[in-house]
Amino acid sequence: MGYVGKKTKIVLEKLNKIKKSKISTNFKTFGDMCENNETQKCPNNIDEVKNLQSLLDRQKDLKLDLTKDGKWGKKTKLAVIKFQKAHHISPALGYVGKKTKIVLEKLNKLNKIKKSKISTNFKTFGDMCENNETQKCPNNIDEVRTLQVRLNSEKRLDIHLKADGKWGKKTKLAVIKFQKAHHISPALGYVGKKTKIALNYIPKKSTLKNKKRYKKISKHRRVTSYKQFKRYVNLRRSYAIFKNKKLLCCANRRNTKVNIDVSEQRIKLYVNGKVALCAPCTTGAKHKLEPNTRTYRDKHTPYGTFHIEEKIARKHSTIFGDMYINGKKVYHGDRRKYMGPRAKYVGHTMHNWMRLTNGGIGIHASKYIKRHPGSNGCVRIPFSVAPTIFKCVSKGTSVRVVP
Repeated sequence: MGYVGKKTKIVLEKLNKIKKSKISTNFKTFGDMCENNETQKCPNNIDEVKNLQSLLDRQKDLKLDLTKDGKWGKKTKLAVIKFQKAHHISPALGYVGKKTKIVLEKLNKLNKIKKSKISTNFKTFGDMCENNETQKCPNNIDEVRTLQVRLNSEKRLDIHLKADGKWGKKTKLAVIKFQKAHHISPALGYVGKKTKIALNYIPKKSTLKNKKRYKKISKHRRVTSYKQFKRYVNLRRSYAIFKNKKLLCCANRRNTKVNIDVSEQRIKLYVNGKVALCAPCTTGAKHKLEPNTRTYRDKHTPYGTFHIEEKIARKHSTIFGDMYINGKKVYHGDRRKYMGPRAKYVGHTMHNWMRLTNGGIGIHASKYIKRHPGSNGCVRIPFSVAPTIFKCVSKGTSVRVVP
C-alpha cells in the first residue's frame, strides 16, 4: 500500500546498520571511484571515498596529506595515481577499479595483522641483516622499527637509535652490542633465531594504556599482605623484600613450599599455601662462557619440580675460590681460569646451601644478586633472606622452578 510504518522503519534501520559495517571493512563491495567525465561515470559514495582517503593516508611511505571529507577531488585523484604506481597497478590513471580495490583489501587485512602481532612477538618476524652477497633478508620496515624500539629500551646498553624502520650501520652496530651483552655467537649483527629469542625477554616499552603505575612505599606505610606488596613494587626490577612474620612463625618444615619464578627473577616461600616471603634471586644464564673450553653454553636453571636433597650451612665450592703457594694467595676467582704453577685450592664458602639436583645445582646465599639470569645454574638469594628460608625448609621440601 506504500505506507511507511513501524515494521518498514525497523527493516530500513537494519539495512542501514549492515551497510555501515560493510563500508568500513570490505573494499570489494564498493562501487568504482573516479573523476566523473564524458568517458567515466562513478557513484563516488561519500562513506566509500572517506574510507579510501583514510587508507591512502595510512601509507606513510607515499607521504599523502588528504582531508577525509568524502569528496572526490584533484588531490584524491593524484593520491590514487601515486598509490597505483607504487603498487604497479596499470593503467595508473586514478580510476579506483577492481585491481585497486583488491590491493586496498589486502593492505587493510595486513594492517590489522601487523597491529596485533608486530608489537609483541619477535619469533614471527623475518630475519634482519645487512643485505650482501652471503646474507639476504627482507628487512620489513615495521619489523626493523620494532627492533630499534626494543634495543632502545635496553637501558644498560645505552643505545639511542632513530626508529625509522631502515636498516643501517648504526642498527647493525647496536645489534652486535646486544649480541655481545647476551653472549650470542657469532656476534655479526645478523638478527636470527637466537637473537629473536633474546629480544623477546627484554621488557616491552610500556604504553599509556597498559602502563602499570607503582606507588612508592613510604616509611610510615605498613604493607601487611602480598597483594599490597605487588601494588607498590615492580617484581621484575625491584630488590624489595616482602616478609609476613606471622606466617613465618607458623612454618614447621612440613607446611612449606618454595617457588622460583625465572621470568620475575623472584623466590617465594609458601606457608600453608600463602606467600610468607618474596625476595629477588638470580637464576642460571642461557649463554655463559666456559673458560676451559672457550665456548658459550646453556647454563639455565632447569625447570620443573625438585626436592631438597641436602642442607649444609657452610659448603665449599669446587669451582670458585683462592689459590695458595706456600701460604700466599696468588689467585682469586674461577679455578678453571688459573694458568699459573701448581697451587693449593681453597673453595669459597656457600652459605645456606640447599641442593636440588645431583648435577650440582642448588640454592645458596650470595652478594651478587642481579635482576636478570646470570649464574652458572644455581639460584642465588640475598644474605638477608637465606637463613630464614634455610630454617623453614627441610630435606624433601618441594621446590618448583617456573619459566
